[in-house]
Amino acid sequence: WKKYFDGFQEAGVGPDDGALPLRVWQIWEAMVEYLKQKDIARFVAAAGVMGHYVGDASQPLHCSYLHHGVPPMDEVNGRKYPVRHGTPEFKEFAKTREYKIHAIYEEQMLEVDPLGALTAVDAAIDGMLDIKDRITTGHQAAIQVIQLMHRSQQRLSPQEIIDADDASLSPSARAKALWNNNKIRKATIESLADSVRVLAALWSAAWTAGGGNSLTSGDLGAIDERSEERRVGKECRSR
Repeated sequence: WKKYFDGFQEAGVGPDDGALPLRVWQIWEAMVEYLKQKDIARFVAAAGVMGHYVGDASQPLHCSYLHHGVPPMDEVNGRKYPVRHGTPEFKEFAKTREYKIHAIYEEQMLEVDPLGALTAVDAAIDGMLDIKDRITTGHQAAIQVIQLMHRSQQRLSPQEIIDADDASLSPSARAKALWNNNKIRKATIESLADSVRVLAALWSAAWTAGGGNSLTSGDLGAIDERSEERRVGKECRSR
């Protein structure tokens, strides 16, 4: 994985490296270890962090060099590559209206009709089968997320989102137009539901692998936030 992205960096072009599946791998294994130690607070906290990554994996733009629209391109040996983040060219691109497509699609579009979006996601989840693959390792957890990324982009490619956007409109008008696009709305809802399904499978698998079913009622219960803060602070200072 690192060797692949190092090649782009050495050539001075993008895409920049991403680590989403590897982070899910790490977090899943951490969840299992926390549970084995009966550290329920950290298990829950790690599960929440994982939710961010799995949610991102269901967003076509997020897992693509087109995450903010079509960036400036460089040509190397007859092939075109996106410019790297942090370059003057990319910084100029970040000032454009086209660059805002990421937030408009992933955030503002879903704020056009939040209740309708949530209701549709719930209905889509009800129509999906549970993931049958056994997940017993962090590597298998990472593979599940890569498959989620693939399915999301099969339903709706990043370029389709970009092509459907009219950057000359206001942000709210752009968001509404995307939401009213039947294909984009339907595919987005299905991918969000898919991410919920995958996240549930990862959480459940970590609970099983960590021996969660052997915990007693005394091991569980409400978490005292202040005592947890003191405990974490004490551990940090001891390091």
